[in-house]
Amino acid sequence: MAEARAHERKLISEANLLHASNLRGETVEKRVADQLPQEEREANTLEQPNAPASVHQLTRLDRPKLRQVAGVAHITDEQVASIEADFSILQAEESSTAVKEFAYEEEA
Repeated sequence: MAEARAHERKLISEANLLHASNLRGETVEKRVADQLPQEEREANTLEQPNAPASVHQLTRLDRPKLRQVAGVAHITDEQVASIEADFSILQAEESSTAVKEFAYEEEA
């Protein structure tokens, strides 16, 4: 089951990357060229003197891993287990006025 979840997360991530690539206007050829090793890319391109600088695009849109913040009080499992539910928030008082679905409804 964990493998299936991991596979689905990978598919979603790759779909997001493909969508972002399409929004940037990249072609299939450009995406395939970016996946080739550096040596093959250099062999396929002609050497141009004074070529402009290139921008390296990020290849992952995954969020960074969350880290524990220092200096924050830790809550133990005993503290969580000792908490009791407050069921008084579920009790509503009886209201004498009728609830109107629309503001233009008139009482007949």
